[in-house]
Amino acid sequence: MHGWANRKSRNFDSHQARRSSEKSHILQKQILQSLYSPRAICLEPSESYDFDTFDISKKAIDKFYFEIGKEYPEGIEKWKKNLISSNFSMWDSIHRSHQMFKNYCLRHDTNYDLVIRTRYDVLPTVNLAEIVSRHDLATISVPLNHMPDNMYCDWFAIGSPILMESYFNLFNGLPDLMLKVDERYGGWCNEFGLYEHLNCQGIRVKEFEMGMKFH
Repeated sequence: MHGWANRKSRNFDSHQARRSSEKSHILQKQILQSLYSPRAICLEPSESYDFDTFDISKKAIDKFYFEIGKEYPEGIEKWKKNLISSNFSMWDSIHRSHQMFKNYCLRHDTNYDLVIRTRYDVLPTVNLAEIVSRHDLATISVPLNHMPDNMYCDWFAIGSPILMESYFNLFNGLPDLMLKVDERYGGWCNEFGLYEHLNCQGIRVKEFEMGMKFH
């Protein structure tokens, strides 16, 4: 399990503020451990992605989210920076969780038939054992979630370790993928990006009905 700690900066104005942040970090980690009992967990300070570096991303965000972003209280530019950071941090965290998974397998000399990617605030309302029993090992399975064409739900996925490695590595080519999605669809969103990434990798994807709730 990988996540970002609830602190947005590594810089603190006082020793008291630093101590308060560290306590919050420890509590957050303890709560996640008690809820999920993960084999490994890592909470890191939130990354800061250089907005000016990602002109490709800015171009895509300009088109797709302008109508939403112009209502943002701190202004459209601040909205775009936050949105780009959110997209990069999500796929970065997914990628890092996969690195933790591979390290765990190496340390314990173990292998798995299937890998499940999920958000830890999503609770499936179906029997996962049934979904796993019906899974085709030649595909990645994602929830149907009534997505439009050319979009895959990015909340949950099941696949073999080899196929899921491609899924987890989307982060490595994210700026170029944003440009491709922008050119094809006139803007960026994660669901378009996941669809294009898996198609470019030649990976078959099977969609299935799966109820979910957030907590």
